[in-house]
Amino acid sequence: DQEQEQKTQEQEAQEQEQKTQEQEQKTQEQEQKKEQEQKTQEQEQKTQEQEQKTQEQEQNEQPQESQNKRHLLTRLTLDSNFSSWQFVRDDDGCKQQIGSGGFGKVYKALTDKNQTVAVKIIKLAGAMASKKLNKAVEKECAEIAVLRKLEHPNILKFLKYERTKQGKLCIFTELISGNSLSGLMQQQQKPFAEKAVRDFSQQICTALNFLHTRKPTILHRDIKGSNIMLTHKGRIKLIDFGLVKEITNTITDSTPHLCGTVFFMACELFTDTGKLMYSPKTDVWAFGCTVYELLTG
Repeated sequence: DQEQEQKTQEQEAQEQEQKTQEQEQKTQEQEQKKEQEQKTQEQEQKTQEQEQKTQEQEQNEQPQESQNKRHLLTRLTLDSNFSSWQFVRDDDGCKQQIGSGGFGKVYKALTDKNQTVAVKIIKLAGAMASKKLNKAVEKECAEIAVLRKLEHPNILKFLKYERTKQGKLCIFTELISGNSLSGLMQQQQKPFAEKAVRDFSQQICTALNFLHTRKPTILHRDIKGSNIMLTHKGRIKLIDFGLVKEITNTITDSTPHLCGTVFFMACELFTDTGKLMYSPKTDVWAFGCTVYELLTG
């Protein structure tokens, strides 16, 4: 009886141990299943996050692409074949001036095509009899004729020019809503952040590459912060192109060759030969000086 009882106990113990092992095995299987399900859920979550990022990226790219298309469409719809224009005036009847320089002022103007544009007016009166000046004016007008053909989102759109009987040169361009990089830096009283300068630089380089790869090559000759506009939509615009420099130099009887701003000019432009050779490299030098100024103030 004792042996039988002992066998029974051993058998029960074995059965209990077997049940315990089976239970442990089931528990392990359940844990493995849970781990697998968790991994699957994590993978699905990552996939969903990736899809969401892709969708957000596509949504961000679409407005930018749409904005570029709208911007180009707006530029293309600017009609340069207007025959008359008038100054835009404020409530007091004063001309709306948006800029000024040594020999010119920039105003808002309304054309007979019902388009608001910018007009830069250069006073030539008192020096119109000068053959040297007339030659300089003709040269600048020829450059404007070339610039009129350019279509680029980071380059100011030139529309036309007029020479008046009153001895003035009027240069018409698209109207930009924004401020120059120099003006913005003065307002904030500190240099730009590196991230912002990277964005500006990319757009400037895109514009310069476009100009320098034209046939024939087109040079800006006066890259600096005050000639780089930032629109309210964050778009960079190159303006001025060293235009009117030769005209104003002729009027003041100063060195007619220097078209740029001294602190942004490449060393090779300062020679005793009286003959200066602007090139894409001199534009790149001025661009580098501009980036340095934007980062350091």
